[in-house]
Amino acid sequence: MTYLCDTNVFIALLLEGHPRHKECAAWFETVPQAGEVVMCRPVQLSVLRLLTTTAVLERLNRPPLTNAQAWAVIEATIADERIRHDVDEPPGLDALWSKFALRKTASPKLWMDGFLAAWASASKWILVSTDDGFAQFKGVETINLNDSATEPPN
Repeated sequence: MTYLCDTNVFIALLLEGHPRHKECAAWFETVPQAGEVVMCRPVQLSVLRLLTTTAVLERLNRPPLTNAQAWAVIEATIADERIRHDVDEPPGLDALWSKFALRKTASPKLWMDGFLAAWASASKWILVSTDDGFAQFKGVETINLNDSATEPPN
């Protein structure tokens, strides 16, 4: 199996104290093979941006990382043998992306979600997220780490 992880999975994995850290870490510990978890370039960029954003880290009572610190976190993350850093887009990506993202409404969050769904679909990988919105993409196999079975206690 190969898993394409959304930004929110990596952020939760990397930030202890994140509301989804335990669920994402528990799932990640089930990954047995080298290279089964993929961090694509758009997710890498999103993780770097979020790790250096005050509004994200202040919720966890942390200062934002410097760019150098965030880069070191990414390097350490992709050094884990289970994670593969993939920068090569699969064939057919644009056709699937437009199928998933083009709407008759202004839907800014759909650009990245549609892109990741298209990447997973074109690669025949499983998309892993904590975002319920990926269920809208027909034909894309997903794992939702935010389902009722993984809700954190109140």
